[in-house]
Amino acid sequence: MKKEILETLARAGRQVTELALNAVENDPRLTKVLAEMKSRYETLRTELEGRFEHIEEELWRWINEKQREINRHQTHAARLKQAHRFYELLGVKPNASRSEIKEAWRKKMKTIHPDRFAHDPQAEQRAAEEARAVNQAYQELIELLKMTRS
Repeated sequence: MKKEILETLARAGRQVTELALNAVENDPRLTKVLAEMKSRYETLRTELEGRFEHIEEELWRWINEKQREINRHQTHAARLKQAHRFYELLGVKPNASRSEIKEAWRKKMKTIHPDRFAHDPQAEQRAAEEARAVNQAYQELIELLKMTRS
């Protein structure tokens, strides 16, 4: 019995929907209202899609910025792990200031600069390798100080 009532109600609902659609199609006033509603709907849908696209672009910008920050922090952490080697290479204490690091770098470069060993190709090559290591240590420590301050 209950099932029959539900089926009858569903059939009646379909018939009412069909009658309403027929009434709309036959009545010019309702057709106009329906066209306005469709137009308004499309306008709102387009506007909403634009907003979502803007939100998505902002979200991707934010994600990319955070990824760059993470990369900077990972690089900084890697520098911190290697910092003790760089301090030892330049012969400065770990809490050395920028000027102390620069002064130690200059002194070290004066003693190992490859031009001082121009008469001996092998010594010149060893000095060039050591100079590269000293330059890298200097650059890494300066970057480390920059990142630590910011």
